[in-house]
Amino acid sequence: MKIKCKAHWTRHLLKTSVIIITTTGLLSALKSTIAQVPASNLGQQLLQQTSQCIKSKLPDTLPSNLEALQTAFMQCVLQVTMLAEDGSIRPDASDRITALVAATGVSFPQPVSQGQANIPLKLLSNTNVFTLPVQIGGQSKTFLLDTGASASIINSQTATQLNLQGTPIPNDFMKYVVVGNDCSKVQASFHKLPPVAVNAAKVQGLLGISMSQNSIPVNTSGVLGLDFLTNFDVVINPKKLQLQLLPPSPPVTGAIP
Repeated sequence: MKIKCKAHWTRHLLKTSVIIITTTGLLSALKSTIAQVPASNLGQQLLQQTSQCIKSKLPDTLPSNLEALQTAFMQCVLQVTMLAEDGSIRPDASDRITALVAATGVSFPQPVSQGQANIPLKLLSNTNVFTLPVQIGGQSKTFLLDTGASASIINSQTATQLNLQGTPIPNDFMKYVVVGNDCSKVQASFHKLPPVAVNAAKVQGLLGISMSQNSIPVNTSGVLGLDFLTNFDVVINPKKLQLQLLPPSPPVTGAIP
């Protein structure tokens, strides 16, 4: 059994894009400064193109509706910075979106982690997929453990229970955010997640995705992905069904991130 839909973007692209899309301050600034941006370098050129793209998608007077502006911005960031003419992801997409971020002056909130954990894993019935207990926003849930998912996922019911405000993901954006059968038709949103913890190992400041319950295996509430796991040294013992989350080791000089 496989997860029907999971985040598959490179972590850099996903993280950067979600931060741009969910930065209310940046969107508010665009509403007042969307007219002209001096195009003296790549980042400013991309910002100008993104602004022009938004203007073409919205009425002459920009809406006060933040959701409409976020949706247009999301589509335009994808179109201007990431997609080649044939619809594939550009090989220089990471550099282009980094340049766009630099031009906007957006600062990146970094997740903050603490603690460690040593817990038993369980196998999802009739599968080779591990599950584990996760605390999110003070609630105990069962999540899948997926080292191949770039971002953590919660089901829409959990998002509602936690009263999370989200940014809906346009259908034409979904195929670049998740992988799976017919995932472009799944209703999904970006969210700033409350603290996520596995035993005493906790991370604050994660950005995740909510999807409908039928996109996630039954009796589970979400997927714990690399955005959480990369804050720790991870040791998985599949024979003993054991997971260790240890404080991160110092970075190795010259290592590939």
